[in-house]
Order: sequence, then C-alpha cells, then structure tokens
Amino acid sequence: MGSIPSLNRQLLLAVAVPLVLSFIVTIVVLDGIFRASATRALRERLEQEVIALVTAAELTEDGRFDLRLLDPESRLRRTHSGQYGLVRNAHGRVLWRSTSLGSMALQFGPPVTSGHTEFFAATLADGASVGVLSRGLEWDYAPGNSAQLVFSVAEDLAEQDARLWQFRRRLCVWFGALALLLLAVLGGLLRRVLRPVRRLELEIAEVDGGRRAQLGGGYPRELAGVTGSLNALLSSEQQRISRYRDTLGNLAHSLKTPLAVMRASLGGGA
Repeated sequence: MGSIPSLNRQLLLAVAVPLVLSFIVTIVVLDGIFRASATRALRERLEQEVIALVTAAELTEDGRFDLRLLDPESRLRRTHSGQYGLVRNAHGRVLWRSTSLGSMALQFGPPVTSGHTEFFAATLADGASVGVLSRGLEWDYAPGNSAQLVFSVAEDLAEQDARLWQFRRRLCVWFGALALLLLAVLGGLLRRVLRPVRRLELEIAEVDGGRRAQLGGGYPRELAGVTGSLNALLSSEQQRISRYRDTLGNLAHSLKTPLAVMRASLGGGA
C-alpha cells in the first residue's frame, strides 16, 4: 500500500493547481487582447497610409494616373523598407507601385469593389508575414467619367510579431514569478497553520513512548475537542491500568500466606 501524501502537500496542491490554471487562462486572455490591439493598430496605420496615397494621387482627364508621395521620408520610397503600396484599376492592371516593392512578388489579393475594404495577412515566399489592406474607390476624373481604383498597402509584421513574443515572454516571467512567490507564501502559511497538528503528532508519540502522561493544552478550537477526548481516554486507560495493578497486588498478597503454608508443608514432609 502506497504512502499517503502529507496534509501540507495535499493542501498546497489543492491551492496550487487552481492558481496555476487561473494564471494560464489569464495569460491566454491577455495574449488575445494584446494581439487584437496590435491587429487593430496595424489596420489603423494601413488605413492612414491608404488615405495618404489617395491624397497624393491624381487622375487626369485623359485617364492617366499619377501619384507623388508628399512625405519625403515615407517608407514607400525605400526598397524593402517593410511598407509597400500598390494602386490598380478594377481589372487588376497596376497603375502605380511603390519603390519599396522592388522586385518583390507581393500578392495584394484580388481588386475590391468600390466602397469596400479588405484586410488580411499574407505570407511571402521567404516565410515573412505581412498585413494587407485594400480599399476600392470610384474616382471622378472628368465630368461624367469615373474610374474604379483599388488602393492597397502592406506592412511587414516582423516587428509586430517580435513585440508580441516579447510581451508573451514577459507575461510568462511575471506570472511565473508571481506564482512561485504566492506558492512560497502559501507554503509558509500552511506550515504555520499546521504547526498545532505537528505538535499533536509529537505529543502523541511522547505519550506512546511513556515520556508524557497527558497531551498539553493551548490547542486551537478545531483541535481542542480532539485533544480533550484523547486526554479523557488516556486518563481512563491510566485508571484502568491502576486498578489492574491494585488487583494484581491484592491477589499476590492474598496468595502469599497459602503459598508459605504449602512451602512449609512440603518442606516438613521431606
């Protein structure tokens, strides 16, 4: 039969398991909130970039498209900067592409209809992930003439993913340290709370070894009834043993004279 775990260990496990599970659930929830917030911030940045492209775009009366970036420090001007732009017509023909694209074959998805916005994540050939946002617009470039244009922008998610993993590591470290601290404090409190139980165990061992006749006092209310009952049992047992001792003494005393007579008779007969 296997040994039964100590009460201290059982209580510690009973508290530690729900505590760790609650921390895991909290980490998962916070991770989801952070990811949702990062995705929302990414979409807002991409929408701002689309607005900047629309502001800088021109469509002449003959249908010729031109786009001049207003910001000289724009990442769209730098090759492989991590931010990319593309303008297409409704049939998918490219009207403008950012310098940052270089020779990249980035898929911005099919053209979207006017008034609609599509946002999704794509994976490049090298395994890198990008967030892509496309918005369809109807552009009036001459009286009675309009064109369906699709403005698309994309941003490399490497920096966002790095921040996400850093946030996850910090969460695990913080909650891991907090869990260890709480478990250490809980272990100390349990040792203090269970100190009367260990004292009771030691005193019972002393009674069993004959070094103590009664259990001590000053126990908590939850153990006072137990120690009182044990002391009453010990007192009753001691009285019973005393009566047996007295009875055996009286019996020995009463047998002393007959035994002496028998010894004398046997000696005389010899």
